[in-house]
Amino acid sequence: MIKLFGIKDPACRTTTIIEEEIAREDGRNTVFIAPESSKAVVERVVSENIRKIYGTHRVEADPDIIIESSFVGGDVLSFIRLAVRILEMTGRDYSGADQGLLRNAIYRVLAEHMDEFKTFGKLAGRFEYIDELIILLGDFMRFGITEEGIASAYEAADGADESYLHKLHDLKLLTMYLKKLGEIYETEFLSDPISGAAKLLGELAGDPALRKKRRMRPLVRFLQRRFVVLGFGTTRLLTPVETELVGKMSALGSEIVFFPLVRDDGREESSDMSVYGDAFTDLMMSSLPDVSFEEYKGKAPYEPCRASLDYAAGAGRSVSPDCTKTDRIMSVTLPEADDRIAFVSNEIIRLTRGEDALRYKDIRVVCVDETMVTRLPGIMKLYGLHIFTDRKITLENTPVFRYLSLLSELPLRGYDTETILKLMRTGLVPVRYEDADLFENYCLRYNISGESRIFDREFFVSPDKYPMKAMENGWETNAAEYLWENVVERVLVPVCAVAKKTATLKTISDKARCLAEHIDSLSKNMDALTKEWYGRNDDTMASALVRGYNEVMTLLVNLSSEFNNVKISQEAFCSLIRIDMRNKSAGTIPLKADSVEIVSVEEAFLTPCKALFILDARNDNFPYSRTFDTIMTRNELAKLSEAAGVDLPDKADQKHKTEFISAALMLNSCGGKIVFVNSREDEKSFCCLFFEKYTDQVLKDVFRTPVYGFKTEKRHDFEHASLSPADMDILLGDGLRVSVSSLEKYNKCPMQYMMTEVLKIDRRTDGTRVGANDMGTVMHNMLERGVSDAVEEYKTPGELLSYSEKIREDKDLLEKTAQRYFLEFCNNSGNINMMSDEFKALVGRKARRMFGFIFPEVLREAGENGYVPCRFEMKIRDIDPPLQFDISGKKFLFTGSIDRVDRHEDGSYRIVDYKTGSKKIELDKTLAGLQIQLYAYANAAGAEFGDDKVTEAGYSEIGLKPSDKGTKPEATFTGLKKEEFDIVRNYVGSLMRENCGDIAKGKAPALINSKENGGNYGRGGCEYCPFKGGCGNSYGRPRVRMVSPPEEELPEGWAPMDGKKIGNKDRIFYTMIKRTEKDNG
Repeated sequence: MIKLFGIKDPACRTTTIIEEEIAREDGRNTVFIAPESSKAVVERVVSENIRKIYGTHRVEADPDIIIESSFVGGDVLSFIRLAVRILEMTGRDYSGADQGLLRNAIYRVLAEHMDEFKTFGKLAGRFEYIDELIILLGDFMRFGITEEGIASAYEAADGADESYLHKLHDLKLLTMYLKKLGEIYETEFLSDPISGAAKLLGELAGDPALRKKRRMRPLVRFLQRRFVVLGFGTTRLLTPVETELVGKMSALGSEIVFFPLVRDDGREESSDMSVYGDAFTDLMMSSLPDVSFEEYKGKAPYEPCRASLDYAAGAGRSVSPDCTKTDRIMSVTLPEADDRIAFVSNEIIRLTRGEDALRYKDIRVVCVDETMVTRLPGIMKLYGLHIFTDRKITLENTPVFRYLSLLSELPLRGYDTETILKLMRTGLVPVRYEDADLFENYCLRYNISGESRIFDREFFVSPDKYPMKAMENGWETNAAEYLWENVVERVLVPVCAVAKKTATLKTISDKARCLAEHIDSLSKNMDALTKEWYGRNDDTMASALVRGYNEVMTLLVNLSSEFNNVKISQEAFCSLIRIDMRNKSAGTIPLKADSVEIVSVEEAFLTPCKALFILDARNDNFPYSRTFDTIMTRNELAKLSEAAGVDLPDKADQKHKTEFISAALMLNSCGGKIVFVNSREDEKSFCCLFFEKYTDQVLKDVFRTPVYGFKTEKRHDFEHASLSPADMDILLGDGLRVSVSSLEKYNKCPMQYMMTEVLKIDRRTDGTRVGANDMGTVMHNMLERGVSDAVEEYKTPGELLSYSEKIREDKDLLEKTAQRYFLEFCNNSGNINMMSDEFKALVGRKARRMFGFIFPEVLREAGENGYVPCRFEMKIRDIDPPLQFDISGKKFLFTGSIDRVDRHEDGSYRIVDYKTGSKKIELDKTLAGLQIQLYAYANAAGAEFGDDKVTEAGYSEIGLKPSDKGTKPEATFTGLKKEEFDIVRNYVGSLMRENCGDIAKGKAPALINSKENGGNYGRGGCEYCPFKGGCGNSYGRPRVRMVSPPEEELPEGWAPMDGKKIGNKDRIFYTMIKRTEKDNG
């Protein structure tokens, strides 16, 4: 029997329903089914009502009153868990795949059959996209799109656009291979437990004799219970397989109760609120037998405010005519995030004081912007609320997983100091924190990083070269020897040996087995860290550590199975474990008995509250958030649905409807005060603006986070900051190796240069750092090899031009040439990732295509302009004499490489610098010191070829961008006359000497160059600076170091450089001449 109790207003009745169910006297145990995200809330309400109605003693004594029927292991909290429970009761283990196993299966198929896929092949190793494939296949399973349906759609798609056709081809191929793989390992990858449970119940319903068998009796008894479904029929419909399961349960005697949200009696059509409830009711009444409907008579334990009811009734489009102002609504705008959190904390304290004080559990904080969740505990702790907040700690952030992740990434990051220090500070490495700090300072001081230096004994022996001291057992000792014995040799060498061994193993199972053995060996460290946290009364972190360890070991053991005996690169393996743990992090630390709920919108409406704080509800995230296409677009899914004969819902439309209903139900779940807390007036959600019409409490800048103690008095003068001569003598020693690009950084902001290049201080990354451009490195190397080999055979511009035309026309030759240079690069790179088969397949495809466009064009451009490349990767420091300045007894030696030097038919030379993106040559930026690299290289090359012989310099673009003329790389050169080119070269040389002199003096003002980012007040230069906000300058609108504009007054008799009329170019050249003469005395 299926009973539908229609609810006709949006007030939350969950607690009322649960109270009624717990108080029933028919002797049945009620099973509650609710969305997975609401598990903790429902558990708490159920347990509270059991204690309230029966008392703790009676529950323990009376076997008829048990709560295991509601949530043993969470089995009945969703339809999927209920289905698994049904299968397990009959001894039938669910033979389908969980998400982790399915992810690995898809990776295996893509990796082993990469060349057969037209689109999906490039997703191998990119597990975030594989997760999107899992979601897509899950939708197919839930709505009945089978392998045959995909095949039918593929056959019907003849003549469709290529992208759609390729995706259908790949879906057909993927499902075929997953089916074959399932037959080998007896696993149904393309099934779900709900379908299996429905099939089993169908067998029971059709065979009375089967129901009498012993192994079926527990299930038959279980199905005689009453099942109360919460949350469905409001924000979403049941899928076809869920509907089938409900029907089969009903046929076997289950009493299943739903509470859909339906339209009022006076409405003929569904409202925005009841669109799912009405459709759900119609579907159940028309498709299943023995379904009854009646209006639910239970009352909500509170009265929603008028604004919430009006918002739900009119979708926020119109205000009620009898709208009256109320003090139950407040809207506050505070620009600073800390102020917003502090305001909420202060209000919570106020609401929990006095005669009508609320319990903490009556208060709900909704973080619409979920990035705010991580900021809440720190601020709330200042208000004494940290023990009364629902602190959900994701397992992904626990020490064990961080250790595993960092250990796996060590080989990819070249065993850099930063990653090693993070590893040491997880608490699982047997190194004292003070020794970790000493090791960091030692490495920074003596520029020790990477495997070649950290594990080289020579860098930890010489007390003369490395005189730093350390304390050991109260005695002063040499830091080098101490660190080698106690940190490097004792700890880092064995740990990094595990990392290196893992990286050299080829398959998922071998890598996982190696790591599982190592993690298991850390149990003593784990126990010590757990005891330490318990000793600090931090039970939450201690529990998270234990659960994190269990989840990591479970993950690694599962990955060690024979099924995962498939090749994988180290980079892809790191991505796999990261994605797997991210999905496991849904299991969080449980709610406390009396705590403030901190939730997202989707979790905020199932139970009522008495105070609701809504943080950062903006017009771009509430109630509607942005929708993006995933693997398949909306139009492609609509075509597939039609061709397969299945009604697959439009997910974007469904998402928008669900978002509105969730928001409206959330607002109507509050029986007390609703407070919107926003950052900016112009970003307020239209929902917030709607509610503001019902109140006079619209406040702005009314609260500041209290600051205790005395105001800090800054003694740092950022405009005239400098390091003392004594400090510079220690830091520079005999001199400094300098790259030209780093001098451009000095001219941009001296403070940033001093911090990163001299003091070696930089912000530690959080794992989101973008690494070096692999594709740029690949193309750079392939072009160097290709062009150098070409000029060995084709020695004149004419021959080079002919060869470029020949190879452009001969596609097979061009492809073979690209393949040869790419494989040479990979095999000689020494990089584990670049030597992997996956890198060669995925990156190789793009690299060969780009090389096919760029290589002939590079040769053509050189030959057409009378040049032949003659030198490649020309190291500046090897030129005699080298490019260097002797200043105040310090030697500034310049390093770096000139990508290419071309020789002209007339005997002159030009400098060519490769760039992956387009870059303009701007003389005003050269004057400001922000674009000096080309001319500095020209000065260096002048020592090799003769100053008067180097006459041109420019950029050669080795990336691709579409244009009106097609996809074509571009080359950009200065186009200056010999006289003009020499003026700029001389100026740059003078400026570089001046910069080195300022560095030697320790000058480090935190002033951005006024020409940075087109003179936009320097904001572009400060926006991504790791020291912004800490240097003393304001990064929003910083003070700038004004770069003098070109001299306005030109001397009499000055001839225009272009031979026509005097312009800005003349003023730039005249300024450069004057400054050069001044610097040279």
